[in-house]
Amino acid sequence: MNSIRIDWRRGGYFFETEPLKTAPRPWQQWAHIFERVRQGDFSDAQRLLDVFFSTDNRLLRDACCRLLGDAGSTEAIRGMVTHLQNRFASFEPVGGDDALDLSNALAAHGQLLFVPEILRIFEWNLGVPDSRIFALHLSQMLEPRWGPIAECPPTEAEFSEYKKMVMGRVQELSQSLGSEQAYVFMGQELHVPEIARLLLDNLGASHFEEATQWLLRRRFEASTGINCTRFFQEGRFQSLTAAAVLEDFLSSDESRKFIPGRKYFFGWLVP
Repeated sequence: MNSIRIDWRRGGYFFETEPLKTAPRPWQQWAHIFERVRQGDFSDAQRLLDVFFSTDNRLLRDACCRLLGDAGSTEAIRGMVTHLQNRFASFEPVGGDDALDLSNALAAHGQLLFVPEILRIFEWNLGVPDSRIFALHLSQMLEPRWGPIAECPPTEAEFSEYKKMVMGRVQELSQSLGSEQAYVFMGQELHVPEIARLLLDNLGASHFEEATQWLLRRRFEASTGINCTRFFQEGRFQSLTAAAVLEDFLSSDESRKFIPGRKYFFGWLVP
């Protein structure tokens, strides 16, 4: 089956497009939405959730959630949250890989007001083998480095204290940034030039740096539309190449157009 994989250690959003030309209809729908948001039209982003639930293809589901997290408007994310809340109210909560994918989308979107929904998904899926990924999603929003939020509570009894800790951090950030609608990333207000600086500060080979480089590449590439394929070669991070691109960006007039606290996709302001 013709499909693509959005891999941040390879092509990222600059994947090989040839397979999509003869791909099944759901992939064509995804490709259409991707092309529109890449041109600054975000009106169809909410349809990504429909594509997500219409397919069993894991690569397509992953692509839907990555794009929804990076380019979904607040309205589109609210639609996803409403769907999740309705599922919980009907005693049909989302679990397993679907839960991880949707949590990823919420964390990548980055608004503080959606943290409670990540916690709800996390609590329901606390017993699954990959449950620590939910904690890492929250950590990438709320902590500058892995800290207590990145640690998965081992039991349901301890989840209550974990939840209080997370919401305490949300309240702290909401107060300092002036709104629970604020966009955050790695414990601070989202700001595209700062993403470039964060990656410049994490060019090394420590466990944290290697685990964070692809994530920072994703944020930078998605926000600016700059092709960062050269940041990795055969899956290995190329620090000198990345540094050159990032420094060029920071010294350019282009970097000055990005407003602190606002979210962008391929240089377009996400509504």
